[in-house]
Amino acid sequence: MMTSTTRIASNRYTKSDGWGIPQFVDQQNAGTSADPLIGVDYEDTILTFWPWLYYNGSTTHHCFSARYTDEFGWEIPEYADYHNGIYSLTTPDFSMSPAGGAFAVWVQEDSTVYNIMAARFTRDSGWGEPELAEFDDTANALYPRLSMNPDGQAIIVWMHSDGYFYQVWANLFE
Repeated sequence: MMTSTTRIASNRYTKSDGWGIPQFVDQQNAGTSADPLIGVDYEDTILTFWPWLYYNGSTTHHCFSARYTDEFGWEIPEYADYHNGIYSLTTPDFSMSPAGGAFAVWVQEDSTVYNIMAARFTRDSGWGEPELAEFDDTANALYPRLSMNPDGQAIIVWMHSDGYFYQVWANLFE
């Protein structure tokens, strides 16, 4: 049984005051939050995205995200994946546009193969419903990476197996 907890903390630096007081970003008091990814928009809003793993007889996986603004500090983290948590989530990637939109991708097991999932974040609505970035369930899709342009379009690339070899695939989200 996992008895330790790994948390994500942040600290902010300003020219006038130097380093502030560290504070926890995640709200999970158990399990492992790891490998946070971070983006900043032109209004200095910060968005972070990370995978979380918890073991208590069975393993639960989720992706979380939290937003920081100067006015409110860190908001309460929210689920970014909206799945049942039973199957594994691995190798997330994240990108944020200067206008405050963001995309995240990750590998999610569905009991048969590993799929590439994607979710979009908007400043007004938060995280939208995740969707498949690829639709070939004949073999595994792994190692997603993404990039966004200032207009909010995202390109996702990943390795996809045909059962023998891996090939690079891509999908554009407008």
